Amino acid sequence: MARYKQVLQAYADGLKRRVDKQQEIGEIYSVASFFISRIDSSVDALLPTDSNMKGQTAIANAVMAYQAFLDFLSTPSWKELENRGANLQRPLWASTGVKDPSFDSNLYVLNLVAANTVNTMPEATLNSVKNSGVFKHELIPAKISTSKSILAKIALAGIDLSPSSLHSKAQSHPHLSMVESVLLNNFYLQWDRHHYSYMVLFSLLSVLICCNLFYKYRETYLLLIC
Repeated sequence: MARYKQVLQAYADGLKRRVDKQQEIGEIYSVASFFISRIDSSVDALLPTDSNMKGQTAIANAVMAYQAFLDFLSTPSWKELENRGANLQRPLWASTGVKDPSFDSNLYVLNLVAANTVNTMPEATLNSVKNSGVFKHELIPAKISTSKSILAKIALAGIDLSPSSLHSKAQSHPHLSMVESVLLNNFYLQWDRHHYSYMVLFSLLSVLICCNLFYKYRETYLLLIC
């Protein structure tokens, strides 16, 4: 959570610098992304098989992030920027499709409803919410006390959400929190996968272009060869 508070402050500092230079800030928009289901995937793997705490850490973490967001909005420095036309840096809930098939497919949507938030749910989750979602009208602020309790229980279970070398890719980044390590590790995995795909695609396109050029100028090539 300390990292997120730094992100909020960095956004405000950037806006303040523009204000000091007499520059407009009303057309600047920003979000702070939280990858939800990936956190549970990593934390749940460390819990006992029969634990009733599975599927709760990510939501609790997001709830506390929203509390930090609300606290920041009440600061005098932000109020001053807001009076000058600043737009909120909204929390964005990403990766909100469940990874564990035993979870309710609407879990990371209906439990993260609040003003000034964004949820970039995948299409399958969107359709699930549309077809079977039942919102109980409990917004995020009503979950703050429960979320504190959940995170305390996770800590008592021996799972440290502070700086950790939980993931091999994050071991060279000891300053990262476990949550950040999860995201960094997933970024590396996604990058490796997409990088390979792009290389294959680039190679195929290169072959097609060469074949097309050869066919188009085949007579010239043949004359040169002869």
